[in-house]
Amino acid sequence: MPTPTNIIVPAYFPWWTDEGKQSYARLLKSAEHLAPTIGRTQLLVVINPNSGPVPVASDVYHKERLSFSMDLRMHKAVPIGYVSTKYGARSVNDIKRDMDMYVQQTLVRGFFFDEASTDPANYKQLVSMAQGVMCVLNFGVQVETVDPLPPNVFAITAETDYASFMDKPAAVNKNVLLHGVPSDVDLKALFAHGSMTGLYGSQRALEPGVNVWGALPDFWEKLVDYIKKVNSPTRVPVKITLNGVTWDGLVERQE
Repeated sequence: MPTPTNIIVPAYFPWWTDEGKQSYARLLKSAEHLAPTIGRTQLLVVINPNSGPVPVASDVYHKERLSFSMDLRMHKAVPIGYVSTKYGARSVNDIKRDMDMYVQQTLVRGFFFDEASTDPANYKQLVSMAQGVMCVLNFGVQVETVDPLPPNVFAITAETDYASFMDKPAAVNKNVLLHGVPSDVDLKALFAHGSMTGLYGSQRALEPGVNVWGALPDFWEKLVDYIKKVNSPTRVPVKITLNGVTWDGLVERQE
């Protein structure tokens, strides 16, 4: 089973509500908690002002977003900007304009390409446009295979509801977004079934009028602890003998 190393959070939380503020506070605390495993773990947080970037002058919450983005970076998380691609239907110029706006506002360190086309020529063009910064390809559907990608690129190979995901035969995935996840989910069993390297889940079901990614789930801290544990090597005492001389030593072992 691959070692889970990524958490990609669509942080579409309402900034002006208590629930939204609580989710942001929990997210920042978890970023600090994961910081010692940087190098083995990536916490990528999707910043989405309004289905993409908006001009600063028209965005009353821009200062809050900028502050939150800076806090994430201070805690070693990676804020990435939401960019819609409409499954290849959006023009390159429109996509590039969104990317440039994020960069000019210094909100992000990478990009989240939503509704990415499964056509390799199309998604490789998006990767090229990112120019080596961190980016995520979210195909929005179950994808069986993805062409090899650079290490700065993460592919979400399934975005679906928990029950459907668990009903399907186990498959090899990269990163997975699930909704309708039970609060008492067995994370070890879920990772084993999905054979994935990254996971984020929402307890909310995908229904009309519901912001399925509008709050962190109850099991968020449990997920973070699980990811941290499997990416924090345990030091095991050993006896080392060399040229007839024996001494005590320590070796690192992954859980």
